[in-house]
Amino acid sequence: MDRLAVGDSVGGEINMKGKFEKVRTIEEAISQQKEEILCGTLDDPQQRQELQRLGDLVQEYNAIAEFPMELKYLIAEDGECFSVVAGFIGDDTGLVDEDGCRLKVGDVVNLVQGDTNYNRMILLSNCGKPIFSQEELESKKALRIDCFSEENLKTAASCACFDVTLHNCLDDAAEQRQQDSLSMG
Repeated sequence: MDRLAVGDSVGGEINMKGKFEKVRTIEEAISQQKEEILCGTLDDPQQRQELQRLGDLVQEYNAIAEFPMELKYLIAEDGECFSVVAGFIGDDTGLVDEDGCRLKVGDVVNLVQGDTNYNRMILLSNCGKPIFSQEELESKKALRIDCFSEENLKTAASCACFDVTLHNCLDDAAEQRQQDSLSMG
C-alpha cells in the first residue's frame, strides 16, 4: 500500500510538470496572438477571427492554470475610417514617465504643454506602437497619475478624436460562440 501511495505521488509530480508545460505553451500562444492582433485592423474579418482565437486560448489557459486570466483590451475607433485594438490592459509599452515609472497600456499620464496641463491615456496605434513617443512624453513632462480604470475611459474618449471602449476576450469569445450556434440553427 505504501508503494502505491509513493507511485501516485510521483505520477502527480509528472502530471504537474506536464500541466506547467501546457500552461507555459498557452501563455506563449497568447502572447504571439496578441502581437498578431495589434498589427491588424478590425475592419478585416480575419482580425475578428484572431480575437476569437485569443478568447479561446484564454479559456483554455483558465481551464488548467492555477490563477485564471482576465484579458481585457481597448478598441479605438472614429466611427468612420478606422477601428483598431489599441492595446491589452497592463501590457508594457516600453515607455517611461519623468519619474522613470514604466508605462503600461491604459495608464493615464498628465502632460504639460506651455501653461496647460492635460491627461491622456496610454494607447497603442494600429501598428502596435505607443501613440506617444518617448521624446514626446519627455518634452511634455509626462507623469503617470493613474493605472487603468473604466472611469478613465470616459476621459480618454473625450480628450481624443475617437471613441475608446473596453472589451474582454472571454466575453467576446462567449458572445461569438452564441452567435455561431444561432446561425447554425
